[in-house]
Amino acid sequence: MALSFSKFGIQLERATNDIHLFAREILGFSPTWQQSELLDYIQWETFAPINQTKKGIAVKSGQGPGKTAAVAVGALFRLMQQPGSFVLVTSPTRRQVEDIFISEIQRRLAKAPIEFQQMIDVQKTRVRVGGFSKWEMVTATSVRPENVQGYHEENMTVVVDEASGIPRKIWSTLKGTVTQPGNLLIAIGNPNERDSEFFDMFNKDAHLYHCLTWNAEESPNVDKKHITRMAAEYGRESDTYRVRVLGEFPRESPNVVIRYEDLLHACRNKTFIESFGVLSPFETRNTRQVGIDLARFGSDESVVVFRYNCAVVKVLHFTKTDPSDVIRTAFANQREIGWSDDSVVYCVDAGGMGQGVMHIFRDAKKRWFEFSSGGTAQESHVYHDAITEAYFVLRKMTRDQLIHLREDQLMFSQMISRQYRYDDGKFRLESKDEYLTRVGTEEFTSPDRADAHAMAFYPYAGSMGVHVYQ
Repeated sequence: MALSFSKFGIQLERATNDIHLFAREILGFSPTWQQSELLDYIQWETFAPINQTKKGIAVKSGQGPGKTAAVAVGALFRLMQQPGSFVLVTSPTRRQVEDIFISEIQRRLAKAPIEFQQMIDVQKTRVRVGGFSKWEMVTATSVRPENVQGYHEENMTVVVDEASGIPRKIWSTLKGTVTQPGNLLIAIGNPNERDSEFFDMFNKDAHLYHCLTWNAEESPNVDKKHITRMAAEYGRESDTYRVRVLGEFPRESPNVVIRYEDLLHACRNKTFIESFGVLSPFETRNTRQVGIDLARFGSDESVVVFRYNCAVVKVLHFTKTDPSDVIRTAFANQREIGWSDDSVVYCVDAGGMGQGVMHIFRDAKKRWFEFSSGGTAQESHVYHDAITEAYFVLRKMTRDQLIHLREDQLMFSQMISRQYRYDDGKFRLESKDEYLTRVGTEEFTSPDRADAHAMAFYPYAGSMGVHVYQ
């Protein structure tokens, strides 16, 4: 039966004093035990004496437990505390704050009494109560400090989504906005990056925040079959499983070549999604290059990576496939993409299986470069060998956000696990055998996907020693 306004008014007044009542009776939301933890802390920080509160709440989570849904409930609860309440929602990406967070607000409101729906005006970038411009929730991307500056309100809530990806210079601005009485900072995200303010919240600054960790294995919202697949594909000891399932920061060694967070940025870099014409900083011409790593053993993969300037446009994986068939399939895909033979350079690992198939390139009248992992680097005074140089090119391009990659968690795991050392005054990447001795498991084998990407982006393949069909 529809509630009268008077009955609803009484109901809403009760619910704004109890976040769990608000969740159930106003938003029709039944939280899991993990989500209830967060709601409890929001309740405490809203009504506790000022001298007993902390700076905020931090939630690191695997994928799937429903952190965005819980925070959306908490944000609406904080918004409804009193006229003039203000909520700022920020994230590194516009998609997260507009397409995901605002959409989550709309989903919550869809289950609310009609009287409450009529009170709330949801727009693309903001949510207003009763049409009042001073009583609202606004969204902003945290890519520049000025986007989140100038907000200094009492009873203000700052929600930081994808908190691990927020640069430190932005964090200093965000923290400066929550200095008034009744202010609350809520930071949520996957624990992708150790070198981040979000990591510090759970470590050196943990005494300043309510810190929660949501393990997807323990969440009723996550399909157990998904957990099993993640364990089988990446291994329970992998950093991918730690981040995406356990909600723990990666065990990133200080001497890893490529950082996990940089790889995530590389997948989300819309500049290269929308325009593949952006040149590599190492090259002055349009480049179409194909990196090929051929399997050495039965459990290894053969991998083919198609690169146009700074962007990966296609990736092929093969298991237990004859190397000659791998190469001929690469040729077929080249034709499907529309690349002419004289515009493409194939960069092929000359070691192992690669040496025996070079004649196929000659017979097919292709241009190819014999990449030798242990060969001399072009900057031989800096790098011990060519494979080290290739990985450090990827390191620079990912750190400077000058590259677009296809999201692939196995490739990620391989890249962020590959370590280097400083040997005789030069950088030296660990060998495949050293790598497998250190991290190899049944599920985690040779770094074929990572190596193929390194060869696809090796900038010297097209400028030296290229074999050209006769």
